[in-house]
Amino acid sequence: MPVLVAYTNVECCQCPKFQKNAAFKAVYRITMSILLMYILFFFQDVPIPAFMQNKQEEEWSEEEKKLVQEYEKKVRDLNEEREKYRKVKLLFIL
Repeated sequence: MPVLVAYTNVECCQCPKFQKNAAFKAVYRITMSILLMYILFFFQDVPIPAFMQNKQEEEWSEEEKKLVQEYEKKVRDLNEEREKYRKVKLLFIL
């Protein structure tokens, strides 16, 4: 996905309006930084704790169970944020 951002950046920099207009440059940079933030935020998943892959659930200690609860909360929060963004995105498309 960042390749798309780089391609758009090159394409826009060749535009004569971009070369001359400082306000256009500023708006473009802000827009691209927001886009990059969304790409990095929404397309990266929460890393799974290593012990979840190596141990059975019965072998987890109390600390590991707390880590699993935190991991599940982070995943749930990220999914909620993604869903909010999808709804906003759909409103702008319609």
